[in-house]
Formats: sequence, C-alpha cells, structure tokens
Amino acid sequence: MNLDGYDGLCHESSALFDAIVRVNSNIYDVIAFIDERKHQISKTRHLQQSQPYFMLLIIEHIVLNLQRWSQKADESEMTFYRRFATILEFIFDSTDVALVDGEISCEATKNVAHLNKEIFIPIHLFFSGAHHKTTRSLNITATLQCSTDISEVLLTEEGAYVAALLSRLVVPKDLCNLGMVKDTLNCLFKMKTFLLKTIDTLKRDLFKKEISQSMPALTAPTSSSRCSSHAGHTYLAPKAAQNKKVDTNVSHDDE
Repeated sequence: MNLDGYDGLCHESSALFDAIVRVNSNIYDVIAFIDERKHQISKTRHLQQSQPYFMLLIIEHIVLNLQRWSQKADESEMTFYRRFATILEFIFDSTDVALVDGEISCEATKNVAHLNKEIFIPIHLFFSGAHHKTTRSLNITATLQCSTDISEVLLTEEGAYVAALLSRLVVPKDLCNLGMVKDTLNCLFKMKTFLLKTIDTLKRDLFKKEISQSMPALTAPTSSSRCSSHAGHTYLAPKAAQNKKVDTNVSHDDE
C-alpha cells in the first residue's frame, strides 16, 4: 500500500518531535520538556485537539513506558497490545473511528461484537509474520467494499484478501532509540487520514442511499399523461369569466 498521498506528521509535529529527541539526556528531562510544550499548547483550547498535542501525549506514553516494554519472550501478547492500543486511542481521539478489541468477556464488549456481526459484513484477512513463520487470521468487520481506496489496503492472492504491508511499527525500549518512532508516527497519522477519508465517503454514500429510499422518484409529466389525467373531468367557470363569441362580419357605418 502506498500512503504517500495521505497526510502524516505535519511540519509543526515533525519539528516538535526532533526537538524532543535532541533533549535525549534522561527520562525526567524529556518528560519535563514535553510537559512544558503541552502547557503552552493548552493555553489555546482548540489546539488541545491538534496533531502536535496528540503527538506529545503519545511520546509521553512511550517514554514513561520505556522500562515496561518488556524484553522477555514470555510476556503476554495482550499486555503488549494494551500498551500499543493506548497510542491508537490518542491518534483517533475526537474522531468517528472506534477501537474495538477482540476480547468479549465484558458484557458491553459482547454487545458491540454482536452488533458488528449483525450489521456489518465480515471480511477475513490473512497476514504473515516478518519471516513468514506464522500465519494468523484477522477478522475485520466493516463495510470496506464501499471504499474506492480499499485496493490500497487489500491485495488479492489466489482469491483471498491479504493485508498489504503498510510499515513496520517500532516501539523503543531505551531513550537513545526514541528517534526511531518518527516513521511509526508518520505512518499511523497517514492511516488516520486514510480512515477519516473512508468514513466521509461511507457517510456520504449512506446519506445518498437514505435520501433515495425515503423520497420517491420525481419525473416530469408528458403531454399524454397530462391529457389522460384530465379525462373524465368537467371544469366549470363563472358566467362572467366565460368567453363570448364576437361577430367579426358586422360592418360599421361611417358617420
């Protein structure tokens, strides 16, 4: 998939990220620098929903969890997903993109999962690991077929839909590798742009469909239909409004 046509990190976010990387002394100095920038942005209320502010929240989350990104191979996979899901929540905050995990032990999550199965069309995607050692199935429930850009997300191999590789997501385990996160953030924000564009397309198409279903087709009546519609009806007009015959053969004598 080529995401070059979608907006990723803006110039302000990119410059702010580079400034954070240049601090690179210890975790406490980086967090202090981030808090200072967050305080400056927070003075203008609407900027709290801007990309630079969300980017600061993400970097803060990553830096605070540098010691928690376990290097142990036996760490729970769900633990890693939970930490990374927080990054996605920051990115898609205040948007129409809803993140729903696959765990259905909670009653509220069961209801959402049941709703997705009833309304949306399941599409089974398959993707393999970096070294093609394992292959897993990923069940995506969404009306993806309504998007004209879906060919950029899915590839077809032997009649099966295969998720195209977007980018490698990198999460550092030490502060000296923090700069490696920039490409990951750029890719995630590009994916955000793509999803928001897809949502706008879906909303527009659904709105047009609702309008076409709720309003009957209006066609201009033809001359034959007008004549047939008047058949069998008698129209009466007041006597004063009736046309009077005029004798045009009457000659007028000159005086």
